[in-house]
Amino acid sequence: MEEHDEMRDWAALPRDILLEVFGRLQHADILRGAGLACSPWWRAAVEEPTLWRAIDVFPSKGDPTNKRAWEARLAMGRAAVDRSAGTCARVLPRHR
Repeated sequence: MEEHDEMRDWAALPRDILLEVFGRLQHADILRGAGLACSPWWRAAVEEPTLWRAIDVFPSKGDPTNKRAWEARLAMGRAAVDRSAGTCARVLPRHR
């Protein structure tokens, strides 16, 4: 196997590519982790309202459904609506 000396600077990923990646993630994953990786990723997650046009932060099958989990999901939903900057067209309030 060939060794690579080159290090990748994921913080320097072009914004359009980063938004494409974020667009393939669940909103909860962006809110809980991906958007917190570094400053450029945080800015993209917070400043790009197109990511938040259709919001789905509700539990997937197998996710905890206790009161604390629902409160966390509600907080994520509020954050997602705020980030949409008025572009949110729908919220998907269903269990998958």
